[in-house]
Amino acid sequence: MANNFVTNPFLYPDGRAGYDPVKEFVPVTQLGRVPFVLVVHPGVAARSTQELIALARAQPGKLAYGSAGVGTPHHLTGELFKSLAGIDMVHVPFRGAQPVVTDLIGGQIQVLFGVANSVLPHIKTGALRPVAVAGEQPLSYLPNVPTVASAGGPFKGFRSEVWIGLVAPAGTPSDVVAKIEEAAGRALRDPAVKAALEAQGLEPAPSTPAALQALMQEDMARWSKVIKDTGARAD
Repeated sequence: MANNFVTNPFLYPDGRAGYDPVKEFVPVTQLGRVPFVLVVHPGVAARSTQELIALARAQPGKLAYGSAGVGTPHHLTGELFKSLAGIDMVHVPFRGAQPVVTDLIGGQIQVLFGVANSVLPHIKTGALRPVAVAGEQPLSYLPNVPTVASAGGPFKGFRSEVWIGLVAPAGTPSDVVAKIEEAAGRALRDPAVKAALEAQGLEPAPSTPAALQALMQEDMARWSKVIKDTGARAD
């Protein structure tokens, strides 16, 4: 499962999500993660988080940011950024990550919080300009791109990433959970597996059940507020 596992119940308030991520499952381990990167079309006159905010404030409602769809992590990250910055950017939802990247390159939209592995090839060619990384640390393959959090102020601690985790049905014996966690961690630490995942832009991130539970709870608290404040609903 991934981020939307914990946000879907808030995006489907009528119960269509069909499950409760807390009551019906127990966390086992986080498997991997990949942060979002704030990128812009090269024609946008902003090379830092502060410059992008200043540009948006000078042209309220003129900049458009894309997402892979209403309620997706791309969308919620953009809304959180807008709220913290106090700026007005127009949200343009697409059906999937590839179309939004294509239209950003074409200049139909100007801004995107894109998953690192999907935007990196276009950063390398110069088709997109990276502004900031939404992870806790700069990326090894984008060493000169600062984090959003480094802008300080309301962005202190800013973090948004796609993470993948493993859960089991509620009631799974703790010794079984421990065995699955150990096996998953062993696999993720295997050099060949690690290299294969990193080649796809996914950072292996094995964790304890308690650490995954904390991550899930943190994300539920953060994104449920964004969903409530924006009125976001899944397509």
